[in-house]
Amino acid sequence: MSKPTIVKIGGSAITDKSKKFSIRWRELGIICDDLSTYIRRHGPIVLIHGGGSFGHPIVHECLKTKGYIDRECFTWTTYAMRTLNNLIMLELISRGVNVVSINPHTICRKNNSEFTCYLALIREFLELGMTPLLHGDVVISSGSGFEVISGDYLAWLLAKELNVKTLVFITDVEGIYDSDPKVNPKAKLIRSMKGNELLRISLRTSGQIDVTGGMYLKLTMGLRMGLKNVKVIVLSAKTRGNLFNALVGQDFIGTIVWY
Repeated sequence: MSKPTIVKIGGSAITDKSKKFSIRWRELGIICDDLSTYIRRHGPIVLIHGGGSFGHPIVHECLKTKGYIDRECFTWTTYAMRTLNNLIMLELISRGVNVVSINPHTICRKNNSEFTCYLALIREFLELGMTPLLHGDVVISSGSGFEVISGDYLAWLLAKELNVKTLVFITDVEGIYDSDPKVNPKAKLIRSMKGNELLRISLRTSGQIDVTGGMYLKLTMGLRMGLKNVKVIVLSAKTRGNLFNALVGQDFIGTIVWY
């Protein structure tokens, strides 16, 4: 099997995190258009999406009121994530993508301080020409009952275990800037950089509810996991064709981070 590409669709890119259970249909449509075009021409990839306004508010409320994730929180979080997952699946299926949903709580768990996932199933689906679709989730933890596994962590874990060469993060901004573009209108987009340069740049979160960390944690996670020889692309999907161009190596608006 050739080395797959992984695309992680940020929850903030396809949902409005200030409103529960909201979908940014235009952005989701653009993403699915570009993905379907690429998959039809180049074969399946691994897709992962975040929780956005579906999973995050539920987990946030659980942690705020109870201090931990109990059985009720687990049930509602998995329901919310599967609801979002099904909506994304339907958009892809309607565009001719042979997509298969894989819920991480069925293949992953946390033992002591480390997450482990049964990835043979993902490899088998890829070999069969299917496009696996995973998502941030809550999983069984040997120490605390249940714990969140973020879509970002899943993306890096799969990148490491599947030995991928390209990992794409779709966000609600066009890439990495020298300052926060939501605050500073003069912020400049950085087109290319090395992974270790991230430690010298201040990357802020969007300000909405996020129980798994912002852009800085998202990108330095690869450094902490020791990934090497991976091209990481950060972009938005607000412009049709931008994601497709990035996937095929053509000019695009965004940032490449070399690890």
